[in-house]
Amino acid sequence: MEELTAAEVTTKAKQFNVSVTQRNGKIVFPADRGAAKRLLQFLCEEVFLGPITDIVYETNSKKRVE
Repeated sequence: MEELTAAEVTTKAKQFNVSVTQRNGKIVFPADRGAAKRLLQFLCEEVFLGPITDIVYETNSKKRVE
């Protein structure tokens, strides 16, 4: 499994309109419950871009397609 830095996570999160705050090279969770949930969904890979429309979708399925 590839490990990413907080800066790399922040860059990738921008594609999904997820705000990531960093402090001392670490991700800081927001106090706002909705923003924290959105960040957790992103970190758990429960958001994705539609391959045709580039629309951001949420999912709770972890079924891997190979």
